[in-house]
Amino acid sequence: MRPVEPHQYVHLKGPLTVPYADSIYASVLEALGSAEAVTLDLSAATNIDVSFLQILVAANKSAIRSNKSLKVAVSGSGILESEAARCGLLDPISSNGAHGLPCVEVGMSQ
Repeated sequence: MRPVEPHQYVHLKGPLTVPYADSIYASVLEALGSAEAVTLDLSAATNIDVSFLQILVAANKSAIRSNKSLKVAVSGSGILESEAARCGLLDPISSNGAHGLPCVEVGMSQ
């Protein structure tokens, strides 16, 4: 059994779309398995589709069940928000300001 890290950053870049869903999912699950808190850095993402949103929602549910923290740090490009809105996942009245996805934060902390 490997030791659990307090926090891990996963830097996702390029297209976060169906052709890459398996590797993205594996990276996110590996991080959640080895850290108490995980931040997905989307600052270098060029495209997001519904497959990534499905991974994000499933990973967030898994993190909650495991008493872990999953956050998504976005650069402010609007790429995540526009796809989430297109899929009906953004709540215009949310507790965290501009985002209706509970694990999304604007800006990077690292």
